[in-house]
Amino acid sequence: MLEFKVFGLKGGQRWLKTHAAPLHDESGRVTALLSITRDITDSRRAEAELQHSQEQLAGLIHTVDGIFWEADAQTFQFTFVSAQAERMLGYPAARWLDEPTFWKDHIHPEDRETAD
Repeated sequence: MLEFKVFGLKGGQRWLKTHAAPLHDESGRVTALLSITRDITDSRRAEAELQHSQEQLAGLIHTVDGIFWEADAQTFQFTFVSAQAERMLGYPAARWLDEPTFWKDHIHPEDRETAD
């Protein structure tokens, strides 16, 4: 498999992906090459846009004075906790992720009933 960029006569650019396989005769000698080429320009653009969007989101998450988190809605097991959690609450993000009952264990006892 080979990916490459081609330039058109009018200055346009396209990304192509080529798969090639040799064809052999009865004696095993290569007699031809079978090749399939696809235009992957749109998927390359989409990947670049997604990466840019992810970089913008990461920049936002790491600069806002707040805690961003993500958790499974059924188990409340955290899958992501921003680094600000440690600065603001004193607990490293790894504990939030590694300890299944971290949240429940750190809720004030009077708030546990309403937080379940």
